[in-house]
Amino acid sequence: MGSGAPFDTDHLSIDAPQQHPVEVFCVGSHIAGTLHSGRPRVSDHLESSERMIEITNATLMPGPGDSPLVERRSVFVNKAMVLFVLDLTPEEWASGAADVVHPTEPHDILASVGDFWISGTIKLPPHGDLNQFLARVPRRFVPIAAADILDYDEQSPCAVLVNRDYLEAIVANEPADLDASEQEPAGPEDVPESG
Repeated sequence: MGSGAPFDTDHLSIDAPQQHPVEVFCVGSHIAGTLHSGRPRVSDHLESSERMIEITNATLMPGPGDSPLVERRSVFVNKAMVLFVLDLTPEEWASGAADVVHPTEPHDILASVGDFWISGTIKLPPHGDLNQFLARVPRRFVPIAAADILDYDEQSPCAVLVNRDYLEAIVANEPADLDASEQEPAGPEDVPESG
């Protein structure tokens, strides 16, 4: 608008600004409020080149489940310090965002992030390897769908977006596939007689 600022295509969107209810878990703090974005999904906003995200109508708490510390109209959060974000956008809106369609398979996982354990589902390419996926995924924030944060009475998020820099461990939440021969050592009666 005549400001002379460099033209930044990162802020372009064909959609009107959206309001996304979120809870942001940072190192040492917890912020609940609304993320305003011209992008259709919270994940798209987190993956943008902007260093800070703005949360409006924010309630700041020293930790999950604690009494509100302070309420502010606007809070700016450094994305580098975000452990994970609860995307509380209604699922019918969040899942309807335009995206490149690739065949995927759901995998149940358990993830350790800071002091939290999060169970849920991630989508991998068919026959995809979890380790290779995490090593090659270009996104900074890994989406976990149908998520449940252990020992935290959260709302029902459509996804938890985990900062991979704070992802300490991730476990395929599936039973071990062992043959009977691996489950029990062979006894004397199982050893064939010589001769």
